[in-house]
Amino acid sequence: MELVYGAGLQINPVENVAIDVTYEHTKLSFEHTTLKNIKVGTWMLGVGYRF
Repeated sequence: MELVYGAGLQINPVENVAIDVTYEHTKLSFEHTTLKNIKVGTWMLGVGYRF
């Protein structure tokens, strides 16, 4: 069984601006190679402006 998860947060410091922070994690497995059980974690940061 493989497990994938993610969590995120979005805040609005001022009325027209949004800031996002997200983390995602997964584990990859490849049967016919030497690449087995690779763990991948990714942080993402986003900023948006509403006109």
